[in-house]
Amino acid sequence: MKKYFKFLSIIALLGFGCSKSNDGGGTSNQAPQEQPIAFTIDATNNSVSTSSNFAVNLSLTSTMPAAGIKIEITTIDQVTNAIVQNQTITSNISKNLLTVTNMVQQHWNNVNIKVTSAANNNNNSTQTFTVVYK
Repeated sequence: MKKYFKFLSIIALLGFGCSKSNDGGGTSNQAPQEQPIAFTIDATNNSVSTSSNFAVNLSLTSTMPAAGIKIEITTIDQVTNAIVQNQTITSNISKNLLTVTNMVQQHWNNVNIKVTSAANNNNNSTQTFTVVYK
């Protein structure tokens, strides 16, 4: 009985010593995790434009995803509720000059800028501001 107990103890120790680890020691088929999208813009609420176009500087403050980013600009005229701009730009640089276009004079516009990872639609961030063409 003693020999049987020793044999089981040795088998148990070998089993624990050879168990598979989940600490990242092996290879994985999962894509590397992206840093959450974060960005700044130089436009603020109640911005004023002297033309029907308005320049906005966008700076990606997070790490650029390997596949790049998509930048969506949606502008809605507050008076008519019409979408006056719906544009998507792809980029792989961290600083981008955007242009809000087609604004009607004396109308306030809601501008929505959404930045999304080109490889992962769930990794995105949005900022909004208002602008008027005086």
